[in-house]
Amino acid sequence: ISMDGSVPEMKKYVHTLRGQFPKLIVLVHPYSCFEHPDTFPGNDESLNKNYQGDKYGNPREYQVTCAKHHFTWLLKTVFTSLEEVKDADGFLFMEEDYVVAPTIYETVWTGLFLVQKLAKKGDQLFGVGTDPTRGGVTSSGMFGKEGWYPAHFSSGPMVLTPPVYQKFIDNADVYCNFDDYNWDWSIVHMMDKKLLPRRVLQPSVVQTVHIGTEGGMHDHSSSGFRMSSGETPLLPFHGKKIFDQGYKWSPAKGYGGWGHPQDQKHCLEILGVDTKSW
Repeated sequence: ISMDGSVPEMKKYVHTLRGQFPKLIVLVHPYSCFEHPDTFPGNDESLNKNYQGDKYGNPREYQVTCAKHHFTWLLKTVFTSLEEVKDADGFLFMEEDYVVAPTIYETVWTGLFLVQKLAKKGDQLFGVGTDPTRGGVTSSGMFGKEGWYPAHFSSGPMVLTPPVYQKFIDNADVYCNFDDYNWDWSIVHMMDKKLLPRRVLQPSVVQTVHIGTEGGMHDHSSSGFRMSSGETPLLPFHGKKIFDQGYKWSPAKGYGGWGHPQDQKHCLEILGVDTKSW
């Protein structure tokens, strides 16, 4: 678990999980907006002086930068800095407001095996997906047979492998300098440029459902944080065969919020890119 700062409520909840998960590793993002509310990457008002704004002319809004900063640090940390998982075949990245199917572990392991099998044949995929509806964008019945389907990646829980992470690091400047506060659409932008494989291997049966509808990057209202009803059923999945039915590509246009040089420079420094010439 990676916490975006040493948040008391989060620490209290995570403590309750240790009995069920004795090998639980807890990470705390040291550059979080929570830990730095009035300085970078938090609300450093001086950063808007002489700043012309993002691609849409908006001033720097620190709130929207927090998630991409956190994910960037987390990605680098789990792939390079944790002795306990140095030999891992891959990592499942999933935000806290998801629920999972009873076969999620089987799905991840099977998906990883199939992705590695395809890579040996010269067909490299970005990783393993867990939600073929892409957060409800498409129908859960889009696949005819139970099995695995190469599909376009845009967002949601995903499993990444070390070879793909290395491709990501090799092109970190494209990710860090793209004016989009979303880490996932920044990755799609890299796919647009053919710097990363475009496809993920998706199960035909939904294995994760996003239940958070407000809070975080979503609009806030007087009702506070709300959860969706989780209408998509989470059923067991035991598919082993790969089917290929083609896919449609949606390019990343860039939503802004990440145009400030300080955010871009910090991102590059976290990923180990030399920024002395900046």
